[in-house]
Amino acid sequence: MDSGRTRLPLGAAWWASLAALAAVLGCGGSGSSGFDPAFLEGLVIEQAIEQQTCLPRGELTICAAGATSGVGPPGVPGVGGLRLDATVDRSGYDACARAGLEACRVNVGVTGEGVPAGAELRVAVRLVPDGAWQVGEAFDLPATSGPFDTPTPIPLDVRPSTDAGGELQLAVLVFVGPTAVPSEVEELASTGARWAFVVTLGAET
Repeated sequence: MDSGRTRLPLGAAWWASLAALAAVLGCGGSGSSGFDPAFLEGLVIEQAIEQQTCLPRGELTICAAGATSGVGPPGVPGVGGLRLDATVDRSGYDACARAGLEACRVNVGVTGEGVPAGAELRVAVRLVPDGAWQVGEAFDLPATSGPFDTPTPIPLDVRPSTDAGGELQLAVLVFVGPTAVPSEVEELASTGARWAFVVTLGAET
């Protein structure tokens, strides 16, 4: 099915300037600058999606879902060619959101290739633009180095939007090894992941 990816109308130069600002200010937290680290990370995510590329965010490499990371993040030398993509069946989520339930399930299908041996994968989801990320449990893939084209189904519960047609943002996270991860975070960088492959998902049409 169509993942419902959005393509933002703003130009690459605009995103590049904001990402440069994020790179300068992101290390120091909100501080006197008034910029929230989660907001700055969101700018990098939107630029990566807009340009269908991968961008560094400290020790985390943020990629658009389906893009290929040609180089590994700091501390993981020699890793390249990693690609992860995700599709979501959110029809049940929208029906659940309209019913006003406390948690709704989305079913995520993950495909890709080049996953490093021993890596741990998780899926995170949030409401955009500023919802907290809800992180799922670690899951196994059918292969670690070669491509896997049959989606690996991952169920994930997320708090419903008050607007059943609201957008979700989903990230497939890659960790170098087993990692203790909070179930909810404000920014992906705080999970300890080394890669995040992110897609924005619109309402069912």
